[in-house]
Amino acid sequence: MNPVRRTTVARLSLLAAALCTPLFAGCLGAGPDDSALDAVDAAGAAGADVDSAAAALSGAPGTAVLRVAVQWGAIAGAGTDRDWSGSFVVSRGALYLHETVGFEAGKDFVAARGRTNVVQFTSFTDGDTDGLSLWLVDTEPTETLTFTYIWNGVALWSATVDPRTGASVLLNLDEEGTQMTLLAVPVQ
Repeated sequence: MNPVRRTTVARLSLLAAALCTPLFAGCLGAGPDDSALDAVDAAGAAGADVDSAAAALSGAPGTAVLRVAVQWGAIAGAGTDRDWSGSFVVSRGALYLHETVGFEAGKDFVAARGRTNVVQFTSFTDGDTDGLSLWLVDTEPTETLTFTYIWNGVALWSATVDPRTGASVLLNLDEEGTQMTLLAVPVQ
């Protein structure tokens, strides 16, 4: 296996391992209506445990909850400095921040939220990778939805996500060795 492919497979394996942890032990039974989503938003606004609030929705009838990991940057330390600052937007449902990965204090951050279907961030990489671990809560999971990366006001790429089965997308963005990886795993 060539080194780039081996690194890519290793990164996907690490993302999968990060998503498939025992953080979701049990469901607390919230309903799939807007008040359930409001409760997650209220928990986040109050600085409370958004993970528990989002996990509580995972067993609610008619609600799909996915753990989403997005990682971007250089393959195996290759590549140049890059500004990745932008937004992730879903066409339906709500995104909630679980944690940042590789963000450097004072340089990289997630912006305050204005809409529940958008997560805005500032991220600069210089031969390394950054990423976000997110919750995606969809109260109408009967059809696929679109997960879009917007950079400089332009939709650079979109991925189709089936809330019932998830998604795995690897994008080679340029010849300099930069990639963006999306992994979405349904919470059972």
